[in-house]
Amino acid sequence: MPNQFLRGPAGNVMITPDYSNSMWESDAKFNLPTTDNAGKPVNKDFYFYRDDTLYDKCYDFQDIVGEGGLITNNSTGNNRKGEINFEAQKLDANETYYFQTKGGEKIEVKVQDGKAYVQDKNGKNILLNDILNGRVKMP
Repeated sequence: MPNQFLRGPAGNVMITPDYSNSMWESDAKFNLPTTDNAGKPVNKDFYFYRDDTLYDKCYDFQDIVGEGGLITNNSTGNNRKGEINFEAQKLDANETYYFQTKGGEKIEVKVQDGKAYVQDKNGKNILLNDILNGRVKMP
């Protein structure tokens, strides 16, 4: 049986399939802690994309958390909760990747030295693993 969801160890990050966002697949929805425009803490839904010349590809849930996927963790079995590791070495550093909300807000993901980063508003790199494990908010 495939995984139904993946939860970070702090309990404030959830990765689930979203069947409403795609015609034939279940896109991976990342519910991540962030802040709203007023600076108030909130959780928002993000989707992970690879930029492509024809159309941008939203990653399917099983591509993200399935066997050989982009995310692993230190627990086993369905509906896992544990330390999340984003396997950035599986991404092509020459490609462009980003997270996007349904509202269109984009946050670019940089791959450097086998690790994935996003940048905050000041240009500081934040390790994606820290965001996915709830230690740092998505900028």
